[in-house]
Amino acid sequence: MDGKAQTIRRIILAGAAYDLIIGGPLAIPPLTQTGLDVLFGINKALGFNDPPPVFESVHLLFISLFGLWVTAWGIVKLRLANLGFVRIDLWMRLGVLAILLWCVFTSKVYGIVYLFIAADIFWLGLNYWGTRQLAKQGPSGR
Repeated sequence: MDGKAQTIRRIILAGAAYDLIIGGPLAIPPLTQTGLDVLFGINKALGFNDPPPVFESVHLLFISLFGLWVTAWGIVKLRLANLGFVRIDLWMRLGVLAILLWCVFTSKVYGIVYLFIAADIFWLGLNYWGTRQLAKQGPSGR
């Protein structure tokens, strides 16, 4: 594996680690509220003082399902880091970014949402670069 391919693999693995760090605590129902407390603690540390919402059990269920989905996707990327999955991740992150921006423009959001928007733009850029580089390598990059 050449240096460029190793760099791209590291980007994929870093994106997977990011997904696991964010999604992992939310995926485990007994830890979901703790994960949310950490996120809203970060929100407060960023200077946003809106009180966190009250989550009922049905909300925590959907948050746990979301966390499980993100965690599972992170594991897939760790195990199968190739051009196809980088492209899928690129489209999925674009979808997440679209949803986040829709929320920003249609409702009041917590400040931490802007941090997630910045992170998604960052990972989108890296994934786009990675797909371009892997595509140039031909079938061996797949």
